[in-house]
Amino acid sequence: MPYLPRQITAAHRLFAFIIFTVGFAGCNTLVGDKPDEGQLVYPAPPADARFRQVFELRNSNDILRKTTAERLQQIATGFGNQGITFDKPYAIASRNGRIYVSDTAMRLIHVYDIARRRYFQMGVRREGTVVKPLGLDVDGEGRIYAADASAGRVIVYDPLGLYIGDLNTDKVKFDRPVGVAASRSGDRIYVVDNDGVTSSQHRVLVFDGDRNYVKSIGSRGVEEGQFNMPRDVAVAGDGTVFVLDAGNFRIQAFDREGKFLRSWGGIGNRPGQFARPRAIAADDNGLVYVSDASYGNVQIFNHEGQLLLFIGKFGTTDVPGNFPMIAGIAADEGGRLYVIDQLFKRVSIFSPVTASKPK
Repeated sequence: MPYLPRQITAAHRLFAFIIFTVGFAGCNTLVGDKPDEGQLVYPAPPADARFRQVFELRNSNDILRKTTAERLQQIATGFGNQGITFDKPYAIASRNGRIYVSDTAMRLIHVYDIARRRYFQMGVRREGTVVKPLGLDVDGEGRIYAADASAGRVIVYDPLGLYIGDLNTDKVKFDRPVGVAASRSGDRIYVVDNDGVTSSQHRVLVFDGDRNYVKSIGSRGVEEGQFNMPRDVAVAGDGTVFVLDAGNFRIQAFDREGKFLRSWGGIGNRPGQFARPRAIAADDNGLVYVSDASYGNVQIFNHEGQLLLFIGKFGTTDVPGNFPMIAGIAADEGGRLYVIDQLFKRVSIFSPVTASKPK
């Protein structure tokens, strides 16, 4: 399997960023039908590539537009602004050209506006301040949802990162919200509420577009529709809700009203099974993604639970494709996949490869 060179020059990074930015600004898939020579692709040749790594995000300098003075200073001294790096990135969401990363150690949300080459932070002002942001999602209108486990709240922000309000807990109280997902329109918000090993409160709470409580799904257990240490939730483009039922080593699927549809998975080291599942994502193309810390990879399924492909592997050398401490994942409207690794403090970004045109 070909890997990108370990020592990537500034020119390589600039070229990758230009192509990456064009992909966001111009269309839903990056330019080109085939992966460029030397890019990390999945599956490995000679199979047809389906995903390729297109970028790595490690700090704010990776996207910022430098002034002339800053460029001259860096040329003259060899030094410059080192940028803001991740400390303990946990969850990620992306839509409309912006990437949001929750950081549990820095107690904030990093925002990378790729198209405008801007970086800013959320969750650091007044009512919208976060303490331990775990779950993170963004809906089709650009509203951002952050599940704060320590504060026991789910906060909603507008596309500029300004505080809108909390999910209404007049009729229900969170024990420990750890995951959140919204439908594309924002008319349904699903919150994974998991109070730990000794608690019986393992459930998914449902809210409407006005942030009011609708219903609760599930209880602790092993039966269909029950959960054991659920970690994360994702909503597909068709409204199907996928819950990462980590303690039962499975994925459960529900309709938008919480009716159980199906499940798949199990504990083990065979394809389609799980050992330490960490996060889940779903896109608009019928794909479901699950990260697993034991295997250091992301398994990709269709809606029925059939395994299609996996991306990445466990490895302690800091090269593309190695994920020794994989965490949050996300899929955007263009089918791009975002993968956090906490040890290397980076976000790896993969783009779907357009099928080759027949000759």
